[in-house]
Amino acid sequence: MTEVLLGGISANTFDPDSGPDSGPLSHDDNYGFNRQITAGLRDAPGTYQQQCLTDFPDIYDGGDDLLYFGANARFFPALGISVFLTT
Repeated sequence: MTEVLLGGISANTFDPDSGPDSGPLSHDDNYGFNRQITAGLRDAPGTYQQQCLTDFPDIYDGGDDLLYFGANARFFPALGISVFLTT
């Protein structure tokens, strides 16, 4: 299973100076906001790993403030895609 995480509030971020998917994680007890797009991968035996894919590009609003994405994001599946819903 692969889960793509689109930035947001997190205690962990990848060190950007160590390469896109090999850098160590930095921990922040304040749960800061990050712009990293990561993938969490879990295989059949349950082994878990996380990789940094990239950062969101710099996008600014009308007031020249940098926009952040991820927290409170919504998923919009394509029409015709099978989904599993829980109640």
